[in-house]
Amino acid sequence: MRAFLIAIAAFAVASCATTTDPAPGTGEVRSIMLGEEPCFGFCPVYEITLTPDDGYVLNGRQHTATQGESRGMLPEGSFARAVAALETAGFRSLPSDLTYNNAAACPGPHVSDMPYTNVVVEYANGSHAVHHYHGCSAPEMRQLRETLREIVDYNTRIRPRN
Repeated sequence: MRAFLIAIAAFAVASCATTTDPAPGTGEVRSIMLGEEPCFGFCPVYEITLTPDDGYVLNGRQHTATQGESRGMLPEGSFARAVAALETAGFRSLPSDLTYNNAAACPGPHVSDMPYTNVVVEYANGSHAVHHYHGCSAPEMRQLRETLREIVDYNTRIRPRN
């Protein structure tokens, strides 16, 4: 009986313990959203959100292989690959605005009629979003976009079939 009471007391004390969120920049990634906006042409307009279980929700809006919302599973390890790509790009340190509105990040020359990419990452302790105009030279975002496209099988799942 004494051992039982000690176990109950230990459980009660442990249940009062508090946890803290990871330090900024090290938070657990809860979701990754990749989206592209219109251009002056037939650029795909969509948002795809990846989840830690390798699931996705795709909303094809315009010029995509599938219109509307669809859900599915990516190959095992896809989310982990996406998180690694974020880390390689130094995503949390990138400015939120990589457009001509931010002259320090996008000094020119101005290239017009290009689409925008949005990447939004939800962490356990907050979120970070980057709005990138393809006419701005931002090699980290270009590489991140291409890697995320590869992970979600962009050419099959999103790109329109001619």
